[in-house]
Amino acid sequence: MIDSLSDKDLLQQFSSKGLEALKNNTASIEDKVTSRKIESCRPILETINRRDHFDQICPFNTKRHKTNILSQLENWAKKPHNLNYLDELFLISMAFSREYLLFQERHAISPHWGIHDYWAKFKADVEQKIYPLKEDYLKETAKYIRNNMDFDILNHYLGQKDYQAFLNYEKTVKDAEERIGKLKEQLNDKEEQFNEKILEREEKVDNLKASLESFQTAFNFVGLSQGFENLLKKKSRAKWLTFVGLIALFVLTLLPLSLVAIHLLSDMIPQLMKYLLSIPTEASIPSGANAKPELTNIAEVATWSWQKMLPVIGLEFVLIYFFRVVLTHYHSIQTQIMQLELRQSLCQFIQNYAEYAKEIKASDKDALEKFENLIFSSILSNPDKVPGTFDGIDSLASLLKELKSK
Repeated sequence: MIDSLSDKDLLQQFSSKGLEALKNNTASIEDKVTSRKIESCRPILETINRRDHFDQICPFNTKRHKTNILSQLENWAKKPHNLNYLDELFLISMAFSREYLLFQERHAISPHWGIHDYWAKFKADVEQKIYPLKEDYLKETAKYIRNNMDFDILNHYLGQKDYQAFLNYEKTVKDAEERIGKLKEQLNDKEEQFNEKILEREEKVDNLKASLESFQTAFNFVGLSQGFENLLKKKSRAKWLTFVGLIALFVLTLLPLSLVAIHLLSDMIPQLMKYLLSIPTEASIPSGANAKPELTNIAEVATWSWQKMLPVIGLEFVLIYFFRVVLTHYHSIQTQIMQLELRQSLCQFIQNYAEYAKEIKASDKDALEKFENLIFSSILSNPDKVPGTFDGIDSLASLLKELKSK
């Protein structure tokens, strides 16, 4: 049953049973040496009984004296107050006292005054051989506890995982350096890949930037070009309508003349044929008679036709004048269309005009003057060469008056 106890519970029972045995036997012991042994055991047993996880504070002696502790517990189980194994209990207590003091020193804890004092007395007494120990192995154990146990405790701690890392320091450093080297290589590879990707992205961004700048430049002239396009459509439509008007005026100009000519010829041709048929031959002309027929009817027809043609002639002058006006307007529209097409062409090849103008005007303010005057000037239609709609009316009126007076 005792063997199945954990180290923690084992120490708890050992300390509680030991304190109980010491308490019950202290008053009956008259030997001062034995009494000092008992008093030396009490502080450490009280500490073991009071503190939790003492097996973790003193792991070396817990493991080393586990067999002796089990023997003491079995002895006390049979005889609760038996102190026949006082020397073993005393040495176990001193061993735990030393390891506990080392624990306090390692963790910068003030040493327990009772434990520290009894340990100092134990060291001096062992050296002076004041404690009479019955068995030789107990004497050797006392010397070991005083002189050599500290080294074994140190070796015990150095064998634990916490201290193995210290012992393997050089290997650990070498492994760490190798890992650092590998990590650096990986980081360099990643950095190179990252830089390559960045360069690729930068190249793509630069290409996109160039494309966007070209698009921006194109869009800057879209409005201007679109305006010219709208004007060009209007002028093309106006040109077509003007051309239709020209054809109509041309037909109207020819139509009156054709009608008058047809009418005149229809009146004069019969008279002329009659005249030609009435001309006699030399054989049929009597002597003393007039051989030439009179053309009186033909002259009358011609005079009458001329009088009828005067209004038509006046109308023809008016139609010819308006035909000239429309024709000039047609040529003006053609000129405007050529200017609009020229400006559209200029808008297509001008790139980065704003930046270019800013740069070039810094050195020469008049460098783009001709270009700007051409692009942003109004559409010329040569108005000075286009006659007004009622220009020449006075001349026509004077001509009609002269014809009427005749």
